[in-house]
Amino acid sequence: MIGAEGDISWTNKSGIANEIPPFNTTATIGVKERWIDTVRGRVGYKFGAQDQFLLYVTGGGAFAGVTATTCLPGVFCTSSSNTMAGWTVGAGGEWAIWPATPSPHNWLSLKVEYLYVDLGSKDFLLDPTLTTSKNISVIDHLVRVGLNWHF
Repeated sequence: MIGAEGDISWTNKSGIANEIPPFNTTATIGVKERWIDTVRGRVGYKFGAQDQFLLYVTGGGAFAGVTATTCLPGVFCTSSSNTMAGWTVGAGGEWAIWPATPSPHNWLSLKVEYLYVDLGSKDFLLDPTLTTSKNISVIDHLVRVGLNWHF
């Protein structure tokens, strides 16, 4: 079975760490991912008494809204936002739950999937007065449970 899928998720993934030498080690840099979107192809194999199970592999493009913030405590904080683009690959399974025998139209399935997402790296301009930027890379490991309506 061959198909395509697109999705968008809102997220609040974030992390923060201190700068490393030779930069000011009292300064921090934080990265926050606000949303992630994937557009993927899927190739799978149906099986079961009525072909109600599907195991698949998937891959395609990925996009995310990322904000980086740097702070020197008690002095200043500054932020920069970018849309990052990259790729994703993964695997999953679906189970047709209504109707029990999937017709070509209008059926419901429950799915579980894992996605590896590599959004590459991008320069974030964090201090325009000094024209300094930080190169930030983002990699996600996603496990999703979902309900799909097939039409």
